[in-house]
Amino acid sequence: VRWSLSVIGPPQSMDLRVAVDCRVPSTEALRTVCDALESGALDTYLACEVMEALGGWLRRSADRTAQRMLFQQQRHEALVAGMRRFGSHVEFARNACGAVGGAAYRYGENADLLCKCGVVDELGRAMRLHACDSMV
Repeated sequence: VRWSLSVIGPPQSMDLRVAVDCRVPSTEALRTVCDALESGALDTYLACEVMEALGGWLRRSADRTAQRMLFQQQRHEALVAGMRRFGSHVEFARNACGAVGGAAYRYGENADLLCKCGVVDELGRAMRLHACDSMV
């Protein structure tokens, strides 16, 4: 029997729609939304939904599970990459600011890595682009 990498290959990630609809994050759901943000294959509206899901997980994670998963997976660049790509859209910028705040709140390791990935510049850009929006 001959095995082909195209048949066996790495495990497929969770469907993006299933991941976004998760009320609480799993390792696989977090990986899926971060992969989507980094891929550049999202349209703006789906990117907003993805960032809203990520921000919601981080905001509702009273025991810091979502923050810990983000740190363990080292996916901070995905959040910043999404901000670079979609930050000119006001709804995305609002969701991204919330996600950054949720990731960093009482989890200094995430704050440190986000800063190293360039989040401060992206937050400043969002505030300049959306100066009239009180949520950004």
